[in-house]
Amino acid sequence: MGLVLPLHAGLMSWLVATILLCLWVTTGHCQQNPGFASPVANVDTIVGQPAILRCTVKNRGDARVSWVKNSIPVSMGGDILLADKDRMSLINTGRQYDLHIQPTVLEDEGTYTCVIYFSSGYNSSSGDLTILVPPTVQSMTVNGQEVRDNQKVVVEEGTDTLFNCTATGKPVPNVIWKKLGEHGKASVFFRNSTVLMANISRTASGRYSCLASNNVSPTDNRVMDFEVHYVPTVIPQRSEVMAVLRGRTSLRCDVDALPAATKLDWYKDNRKISQGQRYESTGGTTGTLILELRDVRDGDFGEYICRVTNSVAVREATVTLYEVATLPPTTPGYSELDVGSGHRLSCTCLSLWIVFITLILQ
Repeated sequence: MGLVLPLHAGLMSWLVATILLCLWVTTGHCQQNPGFASPVANVDTIVGQPAILRCTVKNRGDARVSWVKNSIPVSMGGDILLADKDRMSLINTGRQYDLHIQPTVLEDEGTYTCVIYFSSGYNSSSGDLTILVPPTVQSMTVNGQEVRDNQKVVVEEGTDTLFNCTATGKPVPNVIWKKLGEHGKASVFFRNSTVLMANISRTASGRYSCLASNNVSPTDNRVMDFEVHYVPTVIPQRSEVMAVLRGRTSLRCDVDALPAATKLDWYKDNRKISQGQRYESTGGTTGTLILELRDVRDGDFGEYICRVTNSVAVREATVTLYEVATLPPTTPGYSELDVGSGHRLSCTCLSLWIVFITLILQ
């Protein structure tokens, strides 16, 4: 029995100590202060989309939790909202104290702090809410003039032309120009919002797109049809043409113009040639202008002017018609003449002025 008493005494001492410790813990003397299971995270969202700021509390007990934005209270313990109640709500599960915002607006951006208040002080954790904004093309101009989407823009060849495109968004958008080729594929890139084309040429005509992007969907763009107008180009296919009296011939000028020619005329001796029995002018506003002459007479020989007019300028070219006399009629024949060992010269004489000579090397 003497051995049992010390054991009971030791057990009793342990039980007493345990009870006292439990009482000390339950009265809060050794309870850990409330804190955060994880810090408040930064949140990025697109304007108009929802955002959730999460606050996970541990050892909450009877501590009060509130949200503060940029030092201004948003909520006050429990489920009491002090801010926009139409767009904001609280998820309070004891451990979670999350702030929901839907839909977000630009003014929602800022630093949000979850604050835990308890008897001996407070703990806090902060995260930033960033509102992203997709890009929007605000303005597209050519030489300072506003251009609407899909509008046609006209400049004259040889001028200096300035393209400019501005866009908004968050983050600040990157703006580029593209010249569109077949099937809308880009054939030329200009990686700037401003493009200067000095002494612009007709080859710059085409469809251009201003594209804004900032890694926030969707991208935005505007398109314009760009035309470089130029004075007509008139080039005779042959500046000198031969014809025989009472024969027929044609005079031809190649024409290129943008905008298309509004007038294409032939002149001789400062008088416009009219369509008639012996004259016929054909050809569209671009391509080849042709003057057909039938039953050529003495008065038809001389200088002709093909004149082309468009809204930019008038241009002309000169073609001279010469008379070629015919040779007296002869009887066609064929003869051979030895011109040396291994060679033969063949001549064929026709009734007209043309003589064909063929040298045959054998």
